Amino acid sequence: MSEGYAVALLKYRLACYTEDAIALTGDPNFYMDNMIEDLDLAIAKLKSEAGTLAISPNNFALVGESAGAHIALMYALRTPDFDVKTVVSFYGPTLMDEEVFKTNASSAPYNNFTVNSIFALRDAAAGCDMSTSGSADLSWGINSFVGTELEVGTTNPSFTDTLSPANPNNLLRYLPVFLMHGAADDLVPHGHADSLMVELNSHFGTTPASITDFSAPHKLKKYEFCGHGWSGAGCNKTAIRNDVITWLGEHF
Repeated sequence: MSEGYAVALLKYRLACYTEDAIALTGDPNFYMDNMIEDLDLAIAKLKSEAGTLAISPNNFALVGESAGAHIALMYALRTPDFDVKTVVSFYGPTLMDEEVFKTNASSAPYNNFTVNSIFALRDAAAGCDMSTSGSADLSWGINSFVGTELEVGTTNPSFTDTLSPANPNNLLRYLPVFLMHGAADDLVPHGHADSLMVELNSHFGTTPASITDFSAPHKLKKYEFCGHGWSGAGCNKTAIRNDVITWLGEHF
């Protein structure tokens, strides 16, 4: 980037998508453990080749969006690697069993989204090979990841607590966290960011940052007119980009 940051796109193993409840793993850590391992391997690879790449081997920031933000938060808040200096979440889910999130994921348009080269998945019907065509139901994508069927009106804390960044048991690492969320998000309610911020402040004894304060260790900012994926005609993507750069300048 022109600001002097090197950017790497980290890929990780996806959950194998199924709409068959019997085929679910029954283990909330089955896929998460693989994803965390993949981030470990990717960061280790970048460190080992830091000289060739002309990057710092001990200065990493994780930035993720949606499911990627969820994994970035889970990794950063639990990793013992102090070379990970900060994490930035774009509209990441923090409470996997939250009712509105489950309802949104099982409703249009998310219950029938198009699978393509950008939104690909591992399809159980194809032996868990990657698929780039057809359609899928996001609620079953979440079920596949969690390992059990998450139904609206019921809770499964034995499955979802371990996968929820806002669960206090996952707050093992004190590091700067910037939660960025669209005020008009129709998939992940912006209350997910509120919930994690409350837990961070309570767990680590910090105070919420003001709208203009980027120096605080934990910050939440909501963006008017912005939906999931920073969608929306009135969503100011320039302001979002500038806020990320400002945050990194303070904490990275």
